[in-house]
Amino acid sequence: MPAALTVALSGLIAFIALTTFSTPLGGRGPDEQAVAKKNTGSLIELSAAEVAALNFSDQDPGVRRDSDQESAAAKSGSIEAALHHSLAYYLDLPEDSVFRFGPDRKDQYSRAEMIASCSLFLKIVRRPQAKLRARELARRFRVFESRSARGDTLFTGYYTPRLRAATAARSPADVPVYGPPADLVRVDVRSFVPEYPGPPIFGRVQAGRLIRYFTQKEILLNGAIAANDPLFYLNAADFYHLQLQGGALITLPSDQKADAGKGKPASESRSDADSDKTQQATYYEYAADNGRDFQSPGKTFSAPRNTLRRRARENPRAFQTGLAKNPRYIFFRAQSHGPSGSLKTPLTPGRSIAMDTKLIRGGVPAFVMSSSRTHTVHRFAVVQDTGNAIRGHGRVDFYWGDDAAAESQATRFKQNGRVFLFVARK
Repeated sequence: MPAALTVALSGLIAFIALTTFSTPLGGRGPDEQAVAKKNTGSLIELSAAEVAALNFSDQDPGVRRDSDQESAAAKSGSIEAALHHSLAYYLDLPEDSVFRFGPDRKDQYSRAEMIASCSLFLKIVRRPQAKLRARELARRFRVFESRSARGDTLFTGYYTPRLRAATAARSPADVPVYGPPADLVRVDVRSFVPEYPGPPIFGRVQAGRLIRYFTQKEILLNGAIAANDPLFYLNAADFYHLQLQGGALITLPSDQKADAGKGKPASESRSDADSDKTQQATYYEYAADNGRDFQSPGKTFSAPRNTLRRRARENPRAFQTGLAKNPRYIFFRAQSHGPSGSLKTPLTPGRSIAMDTKLIRGGVPAFVMSSSRTHTVHRFAVVQDTGNAIRGHGRVDFYWGDDAAAESQATRFKQNGRVFLFVARK
């Protein structure tokens, strides 16, 4: 943290008052009380009769399609693997960590109790008989339903893009992708204001005062941090999806490396929905942000990625101007592991879900029910991620995977349903 920050702290309270804070993509430490006063829906414990009426029959996230071609995204990962990742997450937490499922003392669970709960859940779901599983879950677990203010749950989907990048701009359609800048200051406000309920904030120091960091417009269009070496360059449409998904598998030409400062321009792939998997891809994930809230750049950005990529090539300045309507900018970093969520554990296709971890701490087993004409998802899952757009109860983002089928399913998956959470009885 820069030395100048010691004098910047005098303006910290004013900075907080002027800033709207959000949970960054990639997630940060939850605080259930921070959102208690908001109209965020509710977490309702179900009665024994309500639980008995439910059918916790685990099915593949099948997709009913006219084509006989089977979607790779429809093949689920292992619920056992997903639960093991949650156990690893719990084991890394401080021993005094607390999980809350309600206002009463009986609704508070310790780290040790969550480890025991997850272990028991894993043991039960391994049983092959569906009726026996359901009976044991009803007998040994408390079941909660996360409902929106409307009384239901909105499901959307997300995926991990596979993108082709370059270490030099290939055309005016390309934009630089940066790691966290040296002047980006991260402040844990609770170190100075214990009652502050939100996550850490990001800013920069100017003339001895902490001020807000540059907007995406200032970074992309005005070159506010152009003196920094970028990690790589992407078509602006791909960068939009990288920020939206919070991470991507990045492939560079075989003669270029991501840490190189220079490189020959490389041609764009005709379609990078799936980069050539024979080339080594590096996973880049959320590292920090500029402290700004996400704002949708508009409905025109809801088009397929190939369409957006074409628009970015045809009119680069206009496209980037539209992209810059969202003031939020995310900085990325390379990781040795594959796609991971806010728990910093691997995501399991068809099993990992994102929820508002200010309200529901990650790692908790779940069951999702959602059916429509095109998608049916009835299956066990685990809360292992969060997102800037995932706010309140009754809001779930379903992780589909990292291939072309996953992208297709994720971008078309938007429907209502129900989500249930499980924690062992004490």
